[in-house]
Amino acid sequence: MLLSWINDVFEQNRVALFGLERRTIINFDNDLRDGLVLGSLVAFYCPHFKEDLQKMFVSCTMAEQCLHNALILLEIFRKIRIEMIPLATQITDPNPITMLMLLVNLAEVLPSLKPIDIAYLNGKLSQPCKKTFTIKNKFKKAVQYETFIISKNPELFTTSAEKFSIQSKSSFQLGVTFSSALFLKTDALLVVKSLSTPAFPVQAETLVFTLKANISEFSPKKIDIFDLKCPIYEEKLIQMPLKCPFVFKGAKEFTISTLESHKISKTAFHIDELLEEIENNFFPREFFAIDETIMLDGSNKEQSIEIIYNPIGQIQKSGIFIFSNEEIGQFAIKICGTPEPPKPSPILRGQGKSFTVSQNQLFWKTTVSGSKETVLKIYGENVFFQNALERVVKLSLPRAEREIREKTFSLNSRALKEKVISPFFFKKIRTFEVFSTSEHFILPKTIEIDTSTAQVEIPIQLATNDQGRYPGLIFFQGTGDSILDTRIIRVEAIVTAEFQSKNLTLEAPAREQVDLLIPIQNTTPHVWKMSANLRIEENSSAGFCQERDPFSGPEIFVVQPGDNFNYRLLFSPTFKKTYKAVLKMVNNTDGSTADFNITGIGRNPKISQKLSFNAVKCDSPRKASIIIPNLGRRKMQFQVHTTLGSVIAGPLSIDAEKNSSAEYIFEIVPPEIDHYRGLLVFAGRELYKTNNPDYDSDHEDDFNGENGDELVEMPHGEEFLILYELEITSVRGDPAKRLKFTGSCGQWLSKKIELNNPTERDLIFKIKSSNFDILKIEEAVKISPHSKKSIEILFMPEAASNPTPADLTFESDLTGRFWYQIEFYLEEPLPKIIVAKDVPFGKWENISLPGMVFFCHFSFFCNYH
Repeated sequence: MLLSWINDVFEQNRVALFGLERRTIINFDNDLRDGLVLGSLVAFYCPHFKEDLQKMFVSCTMAEQCLHNALILLEIFRKIRIEMIPLATQITDPNPITMLMLLVNLAEVLPSLKPIDIAYLNGKLSQPCKKTFTIKNKFKKAVQYETFIISKNPELFTTSAEKFSIQSKSSFQLGVTFSSALFLKTDALLVVKSLSTPAFPVQAETLVFTLKANISEFSPKKIDIFDLKCPIYEEKLIQMPLKCPFVFKGAKEFTISTLESHKISKTAFHIDELLEEIENNFFPREFFAIDETIMLDGSNKEQSIEIIYNPIGQIQKSGIFIFSNEEIGQFAIKICGTPEPPKPSPILRGQGKSFTVSQNQLFWKTTVSGSKETVLKIYGENVFFQNALERVVKLSLPRAEREIREKTFSLNSRALKEKVISPFFFKKIRTFEVFSTSEHFILPKTIEIDTSTAQVEIPIQLATNDQGRYPGLIFFQGTGDSILDTRIIRVEAIVTAEFQSKNLTLEAPAREQVDLLIPIQNTTPHVWKMSANLRIEENSSAGFCQERDPFSGPEIFVVQPGDNFNYRLLFSPTFKKTYKAVLKMVNNTDGSTADFNITGIGRNPKISQKLSFNAVKCDSPRKASIIIPNLGRRKMQFQVHTTLGSVIAGPLSIDAEKNSSAEYIFEIVPPEIDHYRGLLVFAGRELYKTNNPDYDSDHEDDFNGENGDELVEMPHGEEFLILYELEITSVRGDPAKRLKFTGSCGQWLSKKIELNNPTERDLIFKIKSSNFDILKIEEAVKISPHSKKSIEILFMPEAASNPTPADLTFESDLTGRFWYQIEFYLEEPLPKIIVAKDVPFGKWENISLPGMVFFCHFSFFCNYH
């Protein structure tokens, strides 16, 4: 009979439980050695142990495998509380008597574990759920019971009483509590077994109830400190605060799972319903945890976790993050994300002559009489949408796979995208509804866009002829399978009156300022809010010279209705050159613009200072100096020019340090007695370090500094001109020698003057006399090197003055010019004896007296005898 029971139960379970072939049990030793028959008996009456029993070896070829199966059975025997529990070796090396006793015990206990009812315990995560059973006593005497739980997780169940007694015709309320910190579905048996004792001799029937426990409901903690809003297709990284609700020592590793729900107002969730919602939702995920695990402290210390919110659809969602540790438990937190409209889409370039683009905004410019119909060009693909989908693919992958794919550049493969995201979002043709926030734009209501094309043309009309500005947003909202594709184009139509650009010319000396008034008349009833933008054209030297802007004017101004406003344009050139600029005035009230092409001509600067030098002796240098300011932003080098080249001598260049000035020292050497007037010009340019063309870095060892440093200072940029006006009045200089000669009037005298040549070259002096009537000398004389030469001069003093002044001027290329002052003093002439001559009485007689140079003719008349 016992073997029949064993064979009957084994036949029913062998295939479903172990997949065994048919066999007949004929003994109590060898047929039970592998434990599979005993396992079939347990599984038939206690099906919740099937998971453990399926861990047994089916084909036992070694003793160790049989021992493994026996140990699993012994653990189950303890849980179902059979009285006779053998050793593991007594099963693997069975004794028929021992095995017979075990089977008798199982035949008594297992059928009694057949449940009489099923109780469901559905609870919340980490919260106890309770079920009450009414146990009645139908006997005339009191009955005593003991209770225990048969389960894989008996520690999760507690009963209100382990032992209790019920009086005759009475009942007892037995409570069973189930609590789990993990999402869990488990079955258990509640066994209420009668205990027969001398005090309670009645042996009642054993009561067994199936307990089906399920922890699927949970209430995640809502994080309200974040105003989590983000434009569609953008990602937002946040640091979410976190506290572990469990108390334990040290830190434990928790895995992070992310779920999403559209029911943002819901406070309690069922894990099964949530998973079903996610499975039926083909929209991409929007919440991601950066890390897959996190180490949490068990001392209730606040920590943080990095969360990414990547909205793609226009529906609010809740991100639910579940933190799990098999030993500690699970808990959840929730944050709500609100998507905002996407940023304006990128504007396709090349829209046409009537369009301009600035920072993702399209400006459609036309005039009152101009065309009001055109074509708007947009990209075929929504770049923002595609970037958001690529982020979903990347963040959905485990970290290890993500890192591998990043290294192998396989993150953007089409197969991977369709594995993570529904293929609906990769359709080539998409349908859109089109509408605008401005009533002045007329557009088609629906369009189809081929995302494989580079651009799509959309017809657009402007429904007004009035002057003004008409801003608006054009929405392209995908429909059907394209519902997640949303695009916004920011357009502003500007209707203005016709205006021709004007040319303006200003002239000013360098470093001086002039202005020009541009009249603006507001004849409308509106306040004009104006802005002016001066765009100065760069010149070729702009890279070297840091020149201030030559043009300036107010950037913002207001013109009241009926007023005349004069826009003051200032021109202040730094250099003598021509400047170009464009002044663009924009009427921000009606959108009209006016362009002015400006030409500024910088002339020579004004005279910085007038300097006068009086009584400057000729041929006698006088030193003078001028302080030259540095008008640049760097060290400057000035080239010196003058119109008084024969009068002024000085360095041809001078350097002035940054934020300083330089003293220019020169000599005034007037060649003649005259009144001189001219300019001294300093043309300065800034010095920049540049490569020395003479420097040879390949032979640095032999360089020895002969060709200078590797970098040298070279002048660059425009010239700063500084002008000084000089006025010089010259007088005769002091003579090199003063010579005094004496002689008689009326006689030519000869004297010697000695000239010396100490140089290595021949000296040729040009000699000039101040009065050839009384002083004669050679016009030129040549003197050999290191020699002296005497020069003869002839002079004849005048009787009219004593002394008689005269001078000699000597001029040579080597020595320059010098002069000798000569004074001639008169002496008494020697007496001259005239031979007596008879003159007749009463007659005139002519007598000639010979002289040195002239003859005196006298007439005598004798009137006495």
